[in-house]
Amino acid sequence: MRHTESGEDFADDIIAAFTEYLELSGASYRSKQTRLPKDEIYSRRRHYGVTRKLLLAHLEEYRRRGLALPGKRSTDGRLVANTYFLSAQAGITINSKSLASVFAEYGAMPIDDDTYLFTPVTATLDDRRWQNRSISYTQAPVLARHLTAACFVVIAYLSGQRPGETLNLERGCIDHDSATGLIVLRGKHFKGLRNTDGTPAAEGMKRVDPWVVVQPVATAVEVMGRLHDSPLLFPTRWRSTVTPRHTGSKPGPSTPHATTS
Repeated sequence: MRHTESGEDFADDIIAAFTEYLELSGASYRSKQTRLPKDEIYSRRRHYGVTRKLLLAHLEEYRRRGLALPGKRSTDGRLVANTYFLSAQAGITINSKSLASVFAEYGAMPIDDDTYLFTPVTATLDDRRWQNRSISYTQAPVLARHLTAACFVVIAYLSGQRPGETLNLERGCIDHDSATGLIVLRGKHFKGLRNTDGTPAAEGMKRVDPWVVVQPVATAVEVMGRLHDSPLLFPTRWRSTVTPRHTGSKPGPSTPHATTS
């Protein structure tokens, strides 16, 4: 979450990249589930001429940013443009045929060695950016899980909570006591609790006396609150609430790629 010597925080970069990842993967997931073309997921079906203009505008955005097109390896090992990713970005259906048509008319564009997100890397480590390139599409959920693990360790270790107590923490669980200046962590406890009928209280109970914690715990809680929108700080699945471009539709189901389990 933070490098103690340089004092630079990587969380902002990871959260921004993961947010972009959720937006793109959410649109792709909805397309798979409904078996509709992505242009119908984002909006009504577009006329070919309109789709071509949108494709040209999207490719021009890559040129403007000085970026090569996102790449991937084909089954025979060739480096090709990742049209699946470009489709999710642009909100239109893009395939190798439509790209070839544009390249034939306007000239080919370079293809990158991987599929990188637009989100820039800004944090530094020892006066150098901690990554030479933007975070890739496949790297974003991995880094989000690493960030989650780091936050879990910080919260559990510095609060003295049991693992189950940390896993059941909810959004907004940090309070600042104005009278004492203390930072307190509110949540459930489980050990030794029983219901009125004598059975174990599996759901736990709110602890009357909250845990007194230090600032790094509050920071870790805040980071987790920004990483996703689930009620629990450490959900088993992360939900995307980002509405795709060109649509007013409601958020889709949680992406299967973003799990903490």
